[in-house]
Amino acid sequence: MQRFFNFCLITLSVCLFINLISCTDECPTPSDPYACNSNGTCNRGYECVNDSCLCPQPSMIFNNHCVQFGGPGPTWIGYSSGCYCFDTLAVSVGGTGEDRTLFMPIASGQLVGSANTTIKYFERPDGDSIYAVQMPLACDKQGPDYVKVIARMYGKVQTDGDLFIRLEFRHPSTFEVIDECVSTLKKLK
Repeated sequence: MQRFFNFCLITLSVCLFINLISCTDECPTPSDPYACNSNGTCNRGYECVNDSCLCPQPSMIFNNHCVQFGGPGPTWIGYSSGCYCFDTLAVSVGGTGEDRTLFMPIASGQLVGSANTTIKYFERPDGDSIYAVQMPLACDKQGPDYVKVIARMYGKVQTDGDLFIRLEFRHPSTFEVIDECVSTLKKLK
């Protein structure tokens, strides 16, 4: 029995040694999860720059993925524990004129991407205003009257560049306000 155990131990050691020396550029280094793959690419939306996986501007790390925002416009991010459907919100605005596009990262399980919606953007001397009729947020109201709610956003750019928002969560058929919250999103760029 001892010989069999020694044989298994030696065989396992040889296999591990062969695997170790045969693993060159193709093998990821467990201690460096942000190293580029052997073909010069990265996973989860990151870009390979000088053999390191980086999340370039105007992207952000969201749910452990690098998610690109859609446009050269301003980007804001904020946290609020008092909001109904989320605690962290990141938005970016693209375009010019009154009709613009609002981009935001979204996650569904392990899938991460970005969604967008058309918004009204009003340039004002005292701070630009934003109005989004329907945010690209999937949100459920739990309880006996379970329903998917619609999120609307009203925003005002502050003098320091931050974005003060009020979110309304409405019933999809009656449009009655079920809940609402306010938050200040910090400007990133």
